[in-house]
Order: sequence, then C-alpha cells, then structure tokens
Amino acid sequence: MEHRIPPIEPRRGEAYDAVQSSQESAIKNSRPVPLSFLLLIVGVSSLFFPWRSARAQAPAPNPPVVYDALQQFHLISPGVGWVATSQLAPSSDCPDCTDEHLYWTQNNGQDWRDITPQRTPQQNIQQAFFLSDGHGWVALEDPRKEDDKVVTLARTSDAGANWETLASLSDHAFGFMNETAPSQIFFSDSLHGWMLWTWAQATVRADYLLATSDGGRTWRRLPPPPGGGPIQFVSSLEGWMIGVLDHPAPGFRGVDPESAQLFNSHDGGRTWRPVPQSLVPVVDFAGMNFKSQLEGVIVLRISFSATPDSLGRYFACATTDGGRNWQFSPFDAKEAAPSIIDSRVLWFTSDKGTRNITIKRGDAAAPSSLPDVLWPGGSATGSFVDDSNGWVEYSARPTGRNASGTNSKSQGDAAPTLSDLLGVGQGEKVLLSTTDGGKTFHIITPPSGVVPPAPNR
Repeated sequence: MEHRIPPIEPRRGEAYDAVQSSQESAIKNSRPVPLSFLLLIVGVSSLFFPWRSARAQAPAPNPPVVYDALQQFHLISPGVGWVATSQLAPSSDCPDCTDEHLYWTQNNGQDWRDITPQRTPQQNIQQAFFLSDGHGWVALEDPRKEDDKVVTLARTSDAGANWETLASLSDHAFGFMNETAPSQIFFSDSLHGWMLWTWAQATVRADYLLATSDGGRTWRRLPPPPGGGPIQFVSSLEGWMIGVLDHPAPGFRGVDPESAQLFNSHDGGRTWRPVPQSLVPVVDFAGMNFKSQLEGVIVLRISFSATPDSLGRYFACATTDGGRNWQFSPFDAKEAAPSIIDSRVLWFTSDKGTRNITIKRGDAAAPSSLPDVLWPGGSATGSFVDDSNGWVEYSARPTGRNASGTNSKSQGDAAPTLSDLLGVGQGEKVLLSTTDGGKTFHIITPPSGVVPPAPNR
C-alpha cells in the first residue's frame, strides 16, 4: 500500500494578505535590469564560487590503456585462443624476474580470463600448448635456479578453469647440459606428447627430446633429435621436425642455415630420417603444417645474395605422399610472413614506413591498413585458422626513430613511440585480430592488471 504525504497549505490571515499586496505592488513598479549588469553579476560570482563552473566542465579523459608484453599466443579456432604475457617484477633476489600470466578468450579478445596456473611468484611461463578440446599444458620454471633447472608441468582439461600439477622435471635428472630449458611442447592428443629442450651458446647448441604417453605424468628421454624443431606430430607415431644434417658430436648441432633439413618419424620420435627436397642448399624453413602422415605444407626461403637489400624467394611446398614428391609455388618478396591454412598459404608483406600490409591468397592480393594508433614501420606476422579469422602480431619500431625510419633526435623530432602510445616497452609486440580476412584489425592484447580470474567450474 502506498502512503502519500499531502501538500501543506499555508495559513492565510491579515499578515499574509499584507505581504501578498506589497509583492504585487513591487512587481508592477519594477524596471527591467540591463543585460550588462546581469553579465557583471555572473562574472563576479564565478570568481568567488569557482566550484560552480568546475562542475560544468567535461570529465577528465580516461588514462591510456597499458598492455602487458606479449610473449606467446595461439588462435585455436575462430574466436578461441590463448595468450601469455609478462611484466617486469624485479625483487631483491631476482632483479630480472617478471610477472607472467596466461589468458583465454572465447570471443576474439573482447573478454579475457586469467587462467594462469597456481605458481610461486618467481616462476615464469616457459612454454604452453593447448588442444582444440580445451586440454592444455604449461611448463613453469624459476629463473633464479640456473645450476639445476627445474620445470613444473601443469595440465588442464577445461581450458584453464582448473589445473593439476603433474611433474617436476630437472635437467640434471635427464642428463642434460646445465641451463637447458624447454623450447617447445606438443601433444597429438590428450595422452601423447613431446617436449623439446635446448641448450645454446654462441653458434653451438644441444637439443633433447622427451616423450609421454600418460598425458604428462611421466616422461622418458628419447635418442638425440636431429635439431631444435619445431616439431609436429599428427598421431602418437607419425611426426615431422625441422632439423639440421648430422654433425660429428652426437646431440650437438651447429647453427648453420645451409644444413637445414626436414625430417619425419614413424615411431614416436625415437628415430628420424631426412626428407629429400629438390632445392638449392641455402634454405631457411619459415613454416610447417602437416594434416596427416602423407599430406602437408612447408614454407622455404632462399636468399640470392648476402646483401641486406637482396630479394629472397619463398616457396610454398606441398606434398600428398609423405614428402616423396613436392609441388612448389614461388613467392618473391624481400620480407614476407606466411600463414598456413590446411594446404594453402597466406602471405603477409609490410610497406616500409606505413601501417599498410598486403595479404595475398594465391593470385589475389588484399591491401589492408592497421589501426591508426600503431606507429608506422613495424612488422606484422599473422596466423589464420580460415580465410576470415586470424590473429596478427605487430612489432614496435625501435625507440628514437620516427615514422620514416630516420633518427628523430637528429631532427629534434619528439614523435611518440609505440611504447608511448600503448604503454608497452621498446621492441614489444601488440596482438591484433581480424574477422573479415584482414580488411579491418583491432587491438586485443590483454590490458595490464584488469583481467578477472576464470571462475571454477
């Protein structure tokens, strides 16, 4: 039931009638006030009561969004993917430590959920891998422990809502070199996986390979692999790897582009054999994707000259018989970044000094422009899951250089850097997204410190 308070009527008497009569007389005898006098009154009042004018001012603009430094990312399917980021978090016993987080999105970066597994403040995210069904693995390590590298492996089966700590892996326990660390994790299904470990110094490196058949609870060391990868397994037995030709010291490989080679395995990584290619020996592998034991694509780059301005020739090489025969599709460009979709390749080329990139699919070229907030002259590499949906990594230009690439200090140019505009450090990277095949892009790097945790299921 509503209760309303009735209006209060004033009591009228002789005094009231007298006041009413005097007010009406004053109104009749009053004269209009000049406009100049009114303006004077308003100006004086604003001096003595500045709070009134301050209230009418527009609200202060929001501070610029600060983004974490992009470390790793992967678009699993349209709109679904993960990203690993970091921020400097120095302490007295670890001046180079970083605060790292793992994020998950299901709406193409409109919302991010922090799915970082529970860890000590000093542990970093060394490597991560997710299958399309939400199974994922993360390798954590403490950078303070250099003599005995210990990696903690965590696993999730629900896209990071819950994590289980599986094992602690030590380089000493497996007989690795000191300061050897994981360089790649790959699983072909929820049980069978592989982990590459790498030690590198100057031009010499040692590569090791571990395997599991129980989802990561236990690991066994395999014979020395032919290189440092990347690796890709299409089943528990069939795998592919980018390696190098044999060197005298077992397990050690020199960083020599002339010896780059494609290898495959039919026994889960225990043995590897080189796959012959009818190409000149100076080869750089720029990409690899295999759908099965027989069908796959690799991308090669061949340089015709050692000069910085020399053109390179890229080749998309497709096979349908396990590498016995290849079909070559050339692509000429000084710099290009491939993205392999099934058996096709999308090529990214950037125009120097601009925000313009070109995405080429076969003979069709689609020009595109990146967001205006990005500083011109950076480099873009993309990863697409189909013709429409892709994530693009944009690298900042070096601090102190302007849009034309010249030294801004010599010209007195104080133009802002990408670090100034986006709050990221020098040389850091920004993650972009497109859902229309590259016609438009949006920045989707998780903002720093504003991502809510993922709810437990």
